[in-house]
Amino acid sequence: MSQWTAPPRRFTTTAAPTAIAAGRTAIAIEHADGSVEVRAASTLRTIGEVPAAGTAPGPDNGGLAVTPDGSHVARFDAADPRRVLLFNTHEAAQGIPLPVQPQPIT
Repeated sequence: MSQWTAPPRRFTTTAAPTAIAAGRTAIAIEHADGSVEVRAASTLRTIGEVPAAGTAPGPDNGGLAVTPDGSHVARFDAADPRRVLLFNTHEAAQGIPLPVQPQPIT
């Protein structure tokens, strides 16, 4: 049963997000420094994160996706907009590059 009459859930971040993505049970918020915070949709508590990458992709080539359970985040590589990086939100590791596309992804 949906609760469309319930007030919206709110949370604060330290700065304005550059991108937001939602999965079935998780919400990912990308910040201007390139870090990504993943929160549980039901409680809004932080359940994972991706360390800062220096800068987030600009608005013309930005993009963010989160798996339904919040365990992985995909985002554009700021250095090469033809490439997407896949990050495990529970390990502080560099992203795994997915195959490069023949032209920038739009």
